[in-house]
Amino acid sequence: MQKTLSFVRLAAAGSALALVSAAGLAQVIAERVGDGMVQYHASEQAKAERLPSLALVEPVRVLGKAGEGSTVKPTFSTDDEGRQVTTIEIGGGTTLYGTGQAAGPLRRNGRVTQCWNLDAYGYQDDAENLYTSHPWVVGVREDGTAFGVLADTTWRVEIDLSENIVFRASGPAHPVIVVEGAHPKDVMLGLGELTGTIEMPPKWAVGYHQCRYSYYPDSRVREIANGFREREIPADVIWMDIDYMDGFRCFTFDENHFPDPKGLNDWLDTKGFSNVWMIDPGLKNEEGYFAHDQGTEIDAWVQTASGEEFNGHVWPGECVFPDFTNQRVREWWSTLYHDFMAKGIDGVWNDMNEPAVFNVPT
Repeated sequence: MQKTLSFVRLAAAGSALALVSAAGLAQVIAERVGDGMVQYHASEQAKAERLPSLALVEPVRVLGKAGEGSTVKPTFSTDDEGRQVTTIEIGGGTTLYGTGQAAGPLRRNGRVTQCWNLDAYGYQDDAENLYTSHPWVVGVREDGTAFGVLADTTWRVEIDLSENIVFRASGPAHPVIVVEGAHPKDVMLGLGELTGTIEMPPKWAVGYHQCRYSYYPDSRVREIANGFREREIPADVIWMDIDYMDGFRCFTFDENHFPDPKGLNDWLDTKGFSNVWMIDPGLKNEEGYFAHDQGTEIDAWVQTASGEEFNGHVWPGECVFPDFTNQRVREWWSTLYHDFMAKGIDGVWNDMNEPAVFNVPT
């Protein structure tokens, strides 16, 4: 789940938040949406004004009111900044996990995570936010039973696990979904039911990978591959970074550095290597570049809050960014891979899709 881009704002629904009083006067709505799954809204108005979910594979089907068996019950309030605050009290001895891709230890008790995508170059252990946003926390009790809590919003969220589970979210009121199970595995299966699961990866994807910035020209790639085999160092995959591209334009190849990408991939295969090649979704803003022109024709680019095309500088210079929240854009984007993958490419490395933009204060 990716948060709303920093230069995009969804429609405000402050009236819904206004009903979520610090005194908890609004009637919380609790709906059963699956086995061991309950969806909570701060109020009837918050439910009526909820935004479409970008996390769920499809809208949840309400099966009725939540029964008395639910043991994890969030409370709602607002803070001085007008953020929706969702609090889930945890029992003693409960260990917390999740929060997505984040710095620090696997056990998240005592940590604060910011769901706000950041190109966190050179991050350290105390970094509060990284490249992706997953407002999801798993709690495991001392007896081994478990629960998970999903804040279903694309807006900026602070996950504060200092004492309990606290989500502080900007933007309109949003629901939270609680998944309970006899085992953490059950909770994760519930999450997969809600948000979808990845395809089963190929066996080589869980092998030994060799990746750095950056191997070029193609003779250097061959040298690295031969070096691993001559030294009998286990390696299953070699990754190609942005230097294979023509001027950092996605879906192109530098004719001098990589004149025959299919030939290189075929050769790597004889050496027992699979291959992964980089794609950056920041596309050079240049007429005549096929990917740019196709996207412009279908109005594919992310816009500013005022409806203008957003431009930001990445590796190729000034770039445009596909709006992947639009199904039409996703379908077009998928067509760009046909000729690309036909060159013997095994896997694609999606990078810089936080999105990473160079001409910003950070």
